[in-house]
Amino acid sequence: MSEVVNAGENPAKGMNVAGFVLSLVAFLLGGWLMGTLYISAGKWLAALVLLLPIAAIVISARGMKESKAAGHKAGLAVAGLVIGIVATVWLLFAFIGLNAVESLAGSDQFQEALDQLKEYENTHQQ
Repeated sequence: MSEVVNAGENPAKGMNVAGFVLSLVAFLLGGWLMGTLYISAGKWLAALVLLLPIAAIVISARGMKESKAAGHKAGLAVAGLVIGIVATVWLLFAFIGLNAVESLAGSDQFQEALDQLKEYENTHQQ
């Protein structure tokens, strides 16, 4: 696999960096942002946080394509693409988990289980 590297500047360098940074922000802060928005503003606004890693994937893929077309390496774009995909899966699971917790918290069975746990705790305290 021979890769030709031009001596000139990579035309997609800014796009590669932007995709990488956006994917990193989505991965590191996405869960916190989604949880905060879910609690304070509602689930559909929290779902918009999923757009961060999706945008990172799109930007990184375009940057990788343009870098390869210009004969440059696309390492940062590949890293942004991988982190963006991982962040998307992570945030999707976080959103599903938040929905599950919300639906459990409002159910009668959950309240009964909490009451039984409190009763058990009160009778077995030392």
